[in-house]
Amino acid sequence: MLDLRLYRASLLPFAVAVLVAAFSLSMRPAPLTGPLPPDAFNAGRAFAALEHLAATYPNRTPGSPGDGALATAVARQLHADGYQVTTIRSRVQTVLGERHIETVIASRPGTGGAIAILAHRDAVQDPSVAALSGTAALLELANDLSAVNPQRPLTFISTSGGSGGNAGAAIAAAALPRPLDAAIVIGDVAGTEPARPFVVPWSGDGGAAPPLLVASLNHALSAQLGESSGAYSAAQQLARFALPFTVGEQGPLADAGLAAVLVQQSGELGPAADEPVAKARLGAFGRAILATIEALEGAPEIATTTTRELTFGDHLLGGWAARLLVGLLILSCAVCTLDVLARARRRRIPIARWVLWVLGWAAPFLAAGLFAKLLAWSALLKVVPPAPVSARELPLSGAGEAALLGVLVVFVLAALLRTSLGARTRLRGSAAADGAPVALLAIACALAAVLWLANPYSAALLALPLALWLVVMTRPSRHSVLAGALCALCSLVPLGLALGAEAHALAFGPLAFAWTWLLVFAGGEVGGAALLACALAGGVAVSAALILLHPGAPEETGEQAITVRGPVSYAGPGSLGGTDSALHR
Repeated sequence: MLDLRLYRASLLPFAVAVLVAAFSLSMRPAPLTGPLPPDAFNAGRAFAALEHLAATYPNRTPGSPGDGALATAVARQLHADGYQVTTIRSRVQTVLGERHIETVIASRPGTGGAIAILAHRDAVQDPSVAALSGTAALLELANDLSAVNPQRPLTFISTSGGSGGNAGAAIAAAALPRPLDAAIVIGDVAGTEPARPFVVPWSGDGGAAPPLLVASLNHALSAQLGESSGAYSAAQQLARFALPFTVGEQGPLADAGLAAVLVQQSGELGPAADEPVAKARLGAFGRAILATIEALEGAPEIATTTTRELTFGDHLLGGWAARLLVGLLILSCAVCTLDVLARARRRRIPIARWVLWVLGWAAPFLAAGLFAKLLAWSALLKVVPPAPVSARELPLSGAGEAALLGVLVVFVLAALLRTSLGARTRLRGSAAADGAPVALLAIACALAAVLWLANPYSAALLALPLALWLVVMTRPSRHSVLAGALCALCSLVPLGLALGAEAHALAFGPLAFAWTWLLVFAGGEVGGAALLACALAGGVAVSAALILLHPGAPEETGEQAITVRGPVSYAGPGSLGGTDSALHR
C-alpha cells in the first residue's frame, strides 16, 4: 500500500536537515572566571560550623523542632552578616506527610539580575552530616561575600523538605527576586564518596540549565578538585529531554523557568545518611562555588532560562535543530500516511472502526493512571510528595508494594475487559489487516505532531518507531510472526534506552524505578493532558504489537474502481488527457 518512491522523496527534506544540523554545531561557551581569587572561602571555619550544627541539631526531619531551631540559627547568622532576613512559614507535603516548614531568605541589594544560593538543612535519617554540608557552605559563602561591594543582588535561602519532595525549593522559586540570572543549589559538598557529574542541570519539564552556567561551575570545580567534575553523555541528555525527570532540588526552580543547577559531590541522588565528610572536600567545593559567584557577578550577560541544547564535547547542537529534525520526520510520515489513507479509501477499506480499535487499547493505560491518582486522592497512599523522589528518600514499603500491585491488577483487568468488549473487532481477513495499520498510522502521526509542539524529544520516541511501522505494516506481501516480533522489539528500543539511561544515572533497580514513576503519576507531576498522551502512546504501542504479530495478508489483485485522487495516484482514464477512443488507436 505504501509508495516507496513517495516515502523516499518525503525523507529528502529530513536528510537535508541532518546535514544542516551537522554543520550548525556551535562551540560551547567559554566558562566564566572570577576576577578575584577564591581563597577567601575559609574551609576550616566552614567545617567547624558543620560539625557544630550536626552535633547541636542531630534530628532535623522536615518541620521538626530541630529543623525549626536550625532555621532560627541560620536566620540569626545571616542577619549578623548584614543581610535583610525574612522567614516564610508554610504547610507542605513532604516524604513524612504534611508538615509546617520554614524558608529563610536573606538578601543583599544590587543592580541587574540577581544571583541566588540555596541549600536545604533537613534530613529524614540521622545523622546525615554530609547532607548538612550545603548549609555550612552557604553560611560561609554569605559571610565571605558580606564584605564585598555589591554588584548584582544576592540572595541566600535555607530551605526544608529537600530530603524528599523539594517543597522548600518550590516555595523559594516563587519568592526569589526577578529578574534572576542564576540559582545555585548546594547539596552534599563534603562527602567522601563521589558520584559524577557533580553539576546537575535538569528540570522537570524537559529543559536544562544554560550551558554557560554549567560550564563555569564545571571549570571552577575541576580547577579546585584537580580532577574532572564529570559530564552527561549525549544519550543521557536525550533521555532527560525526552522523559523529563529529576529528583534534585534544582528541579522546582528550573520548572519555574529559572537558570538553576545543583552542585553536589554525590551526584543527583545525594549522599547516604552515614556518609563520612572531609574538610578538604568542603574547601574545594566552597572555593569553586565562590569563584563562580564572583564570575557571574562580573559577567555582562547571562542566559537566564532553561534550554534544550545538546552538548557534544566542546560543541553544542541548538534546540531548534532537534525540533526541525523531528518535525520533518513526522511530516514525512504524515505525507505517506495520507497517501496510504487515500489508497485505503479507494479500495473501500473500513477505517473508522479500526480507529476505535486502536483508541480502545489506550483505556487500560488510562485506567491504571487514574487509579494511581485515586490512590493519592483517597489517601490510600499516605505520602505522595509534590516532586519526584528516589527510593532512598522514600523507601518502598508494604503499602507501596500493594499500590504497585494494585495498579498492575487494574491494568490487567482493564485490558481483559477491553479484549472482551472488542471481541467482534479482531484482526481477521485482508480488509482488517489493511484497515488496522492505516488507523494506527493516522493516530500515531496525530499524536506525534501534538507531542512535537510540547517537546520534540518526547515526540522522537514515537516518530522513530512510526517511520519503521510505515514500511513494515504497509508491505503488500506477508511477513512472518518472527519478523513482526523483531520489529515490535525494535520499536521499543528508543523508549527502553531512555528509561535505562535514567535508571542507570540514578542507580535505580527495576522495582525502585517503578515505585518512583508511580509516585510521579500519583502526584501532581503528570497532569490530565500528559496522562492522556501517555495512555494514547501506550495504546498505539499495544496496537502496533498486535498488528505486527499478525501475519500480513497478500495484496488483493484485480481491477479497483478509482474514485479518490491521492498524492501519487490519478482518478482514472482521462485525468491526464487520455480517452477511451485515443487508447483504442
